[in-house]
Amino acid sequence: MTKIKSKTSIAALCERTWTHIGSAYTSGDDRGRAERAIMGLRWQSAGGSHPAMPGMGISAAIEQLRLPKVDEIAYNGGYIQYPDGGETCHGSIYGIQCHYSNGRVRVYVLDIGSEIIVLATELRKADEVTA
Repeated sequence: MTKIKSKTSIAALCERTWTHIGSAYTSGDDRGRAERAIMGLRWQSAGGSHPAMPGMGISAAIEQLRLPKVDEIAYNGGYIQYPDGGETCHGSIYGIQCHYSNGRVRVYVLDIGSEIIVLATELRKADEVTA
């Protein structure tokens, strides 16, 4: 686990856990690329309208991961390039904030078009959340 200082409204300090399934996109030099994209996310209310591609990707992730009580989402509005064999994979990182009884969780996913991959999560325990 990597402790990071978060610029977000939920945490001054929280723990980010990187997933094994996303390690192809977050190992070595790619970790810094993913961290910069996560720090650049623009958080907003989950309600209302959103651009089609991020909106559909985020909705699919919420449904498939069964994320409860989603109140904020985020997307970076741009593409992240990753090597993919002899070509380049273009993807977008999205954030989803949801609530469990033991705290708030932010889930970060990478949408590469054909699949959505969970890259990392952050937990802010309920007793540490004030707003």
